[in-house]
Amino acid sequence: MLIVMVRKFVVGLLVLSGLAMPARADFIAGSDINTDNWSGGAWDTNGKFSHCVVQTRAQNGVVLYFSVASNYTWRVAWSHENWQLTADQT
Repeated sequence: MLIVMVRKFVVGLLVLSGLAMPARADFIAGSDINTDNWSGGAWDTNGKFSHCVVQTRAQNGVVLYFSVASNYTWRVAWSHENWQLTADQT
């Protein structure tokens, strides 16, 4: 379930940032990160590192994400299951 959540986050983050995402990224076995309240891992495309993501959930339900792509581009994002944001909302 965590991998599915992280993948959904990465897809949404890349779409929102206007970057083209590879057609498929595979989870890199053994890259699991699970320490304290942080979790995540890394993905590859065609055998090359694509990106990695870590996340942590605050007590109020907000999830904080950090992601870095193969070109060293960093992203930070937040989500909450009760947020109801619409397109073009600022």
